Amino acid sequence: MKKNVKIFLCIAIVSIAILSLVACGGNSNLTKENFDKITCATLNYDTMQYEGGMTFAEVKSILGEPDDSASTTIMGTTSTAYVWGNEKKNITVSFIDGKAIMKVQAGL
Repeated sequence: MKKNVKIFLCIAIVSIAILSLVACGGNSNLTKENFDKITCATLNYDTMQYEGGMTFAEVKSILGEPDDSASTTIMGTTSTAYVWGNEKKNITVSFIDGKAIMKVQAGL
């Protein structure tokens, strides 16, 4: 299986898992401005490696402690998604190889 397909599957599985795990916490850092500060890595298709993107520590310094998380490993690649917020207002950031690769928000 090609690595980019494997990565997509990791992201999809973690995203589905997160939808069922979103906590009921409140976080005053959940703003559109803070969401926009988070930078995600881009995949270099020549090397199949992620380049750039924030680390979990960098995202945590913006949003604070996450309210929930879920991880999955497919063919040796681990993807972890962290959620800040609740069902109505949240930010989810997914990480692979220590880099933020995807971010989504709801209710901001």
